[in-house]
Amino acid sequence: MFLSPFFLIAAAAGAAVPLILHLMQTRKRAKLPFPTLRFLRAARKQSSRRIKIENFLLWLIRTLIMIAIGMAFAMPILRNRGFSWLGEAPRDIAIVIDASYSMHYDTGRETVWDKALDAARSLIEELPEGDRFCLFLAREQPEALVAAPIGDKEEGLSRLKDLPHRYGPSQLAPALVAAANALRKDGGRRELELHVLTDNQALPWESFDSGKPGARPAPWNPDLLDGSTGLFVTALGVPAPRNTAPAAVDLQPPVVRPGSAARVSASLNRTGESVRTTVTLFIDDEERARRSVEPGAPPPEFLLPPLPLGIHTGRIETPRDNLSLDDSFHFLVRVEEQPPALCVGAMDDTLFLRTALQAAAGDGETVPPVIPPDQLASEPLRDYSCLFLCNALPVTGQAVEAVEAYVRAGGLLVLFPGNNASPDDYRPWNCLPGVPDSVTEVPVSLRRRTLAWDQPRHPMVRPLRESAGIPPLAVRRSLAWEHLHDHAARLVSMGPGRPFLLERPFGDGRVLMFAVAADRSWSDFPLSPFYLPLLAQCVDFGAGLGARPPCHWTASSLPLTGLVREIPRGATLEGPGKISVPIRRTTSNTRPLHVAEDLAVPGIYRLAPPSRPGTTPVLAVNLPRRESDLTPVSLDELPARLGVDHLYVATSIEELRRAIREHRVGRTFGEHLLWAALALVVVEFFYANALLRKSPRQSAILETGPAGRIAGHP
Repeated sequence: MFLSPFFLIAAAAGAAVPLILHLMQTRKRAKLPFPTLRFLRAARKQSSRRIKIENFLLWLIRTLIMIAIGMAFAMPILRNRGFSWLGEAPRDIAIVIDASYSMHYDTGRETVWDKALDAARSLIEELPEGDRFCLFLAREQPEALVAAPIGDKEEGLSRLKDLPHRYGPSQLAPALVAAANALRKDGGRRELELHVLTDNQALPWESFDSGKPGARPAPWNPDLLDGSTGLFVTALGVPAPRNTAPAAVDLQPPVVRPGSAARVSASLNRTGESVRTTVTLFIDDEERARRSVEPGAPPPEFLLPPLPLGIHTGRIETPRDNLSLDDSFHFLVRVEEQPPALCVGAMDDTLFLRTALQAAAGDGETVPPVIPPDQLASEPLRDYSCLFLCNALPVTGQAVEAVEAYVRAGGLLVLFPGNNASPDDYRPWNCLPGVPDSVTEVPVSLRRRTLAWDQPRHPMVRPLRESAGIPPLAVRRSLAWEHLHDHAARLVSMGPGRPFLLERPFGDGRVLMFAVAADRSWSDFPLSPFYLPLLAQCVDFGAGLGARPPCHWTASSLPLTGLVREIPRGATLEGPGKISVPIRRTTSNTRPLHVAEDLAVPGIYRLAPPSRPGTTPVLAVNLPRRESDLTPVSLDELPARLGVDHLYVATSIEELRRAIREHRVGRTFGEHLLWAALALVVVEFFYANALLRKSPRQSAILETGPAGRIAGHP
């Protein structure tokens, strides 16, 4: 293809000039004043043959010079994609803008989001007449700003003007699918271009890795792009981003009791070079503690002071950096009265248990309820935070079903063995960590046992491990297991292969199973100082299983059932900056549900009844912290991820413009042809001069004397 094909006529005319001159060239003959022509004819014949060949080479070189000059002005190009011999064809372009919150990264003078909007505006403003465009935002689900190609630039620019940067993650693959389908739907004979404006983060590109273990099936198919569609990726972020952000909090216990302390640990996300940072804890917007964290150090922990009844707001902060949106992590601290724990067993079997639970309550008056095993099937178990079975087996099948339903719904079952049950009485249970094989009598010489922590970081065990050590115990009898359930875990042991406390998740709840009885009949465990704090921790752990989570992630909708106890009709949620979030009422299986719509801004949300402004915090919402990982993508790997042979990659608007010109115009060879013409001119000059020096004069070939006699020979 040629940008100026009319210059080809000039090239043809120029190529004809040397030919015409060559044809018009005549041979000048030497006139000699003597009659002897025999030698002259021989010399002329040999010289004429050599001159014809030499003139042909000169003609060829001069013709190539004229052709090269003419074609250089015609600007020949090599198109990488489709082309039109009559000039540039009209085109449709689709622009996909990455809308993840990592695009809010501050590069110095502006954010990556601002640079992406500037690039999108430039693409639209620089479109020639007749070209069309469509616009898409890559959020968690693609959002179409302009769903079908249009030619109205003002409409597109108005859609981009003051476009708010919402919070949340992004998936590029679904957005590229939507954009490619929009181009294919109305492409016709037009050229097609697909532009992706993003930062350097690798996370959005994982949506293309459908073959990666655990990855969701990617909707992207390279066949959506035909061979004439140009694919452009503009990475406007910094090549080596740095970010430190709080990623999660762990509140233990999940539900705090009045007058008791709690612990908060905060884990950090780091991208780039790890440096020393500071982590600050705020409770009810008041700074309570500050920790300095070195690179590679364990997560910082804070001790919460006793708090009054109610719901308190908490916040973990790191110093402000280039991505300030994730520098704060919000959570709620719920201080509630402890729900009762139910003891099942005879009064004698539960004596030590009841005494320990009464002492753990702190007031000396709270007596835990006790029921005999035959009432277990009819008891409303959902009203209790924890269920203790003390030498209560065997029980009826209805009781087993009721207890397992309680655990499956989020309850905690703590099972102590006793003399009433044989190993066969445990077989009807499906929720146990394991069915014991026997009851072992421990010899006197082996009764002294030292307990060991097998899961020191487990939320059930960690507070005990940090508060006190485990004293030795005298064990006379214990359960023995040959095999445990696949999901069972040994929390505490009393020797190699001798579990003391087992745990197994079952549904939304947990089952804890001891190897010794709750009274003194099997061991002196009830007399140990470890007995009371362990049972108190069981109650706290059970209450925490059904506790509401301390925080949630931003989402388009969030069911409030189970999170907010009572929602008046017409109530809304009041979020950060006094934004109002509507609450939609719906039903599911004839049960009323309340759903909060568009929880897109991180912060604390309060229930706002129609009669008064919101005062009670009910939700703590954070940005999904996986998006805080700013690990950059390797731009060289993008063709393999997308499954295409070639794409244009740019890191600035200027590079993008050059890539578009290269795709639209192709690679021009006018400059190369001019250099070739210059080289041919040099060759022609030296070659013609060499021929001129090589041709001898006629007087040298035929030497004549004064009398006209020939003295030489050809």
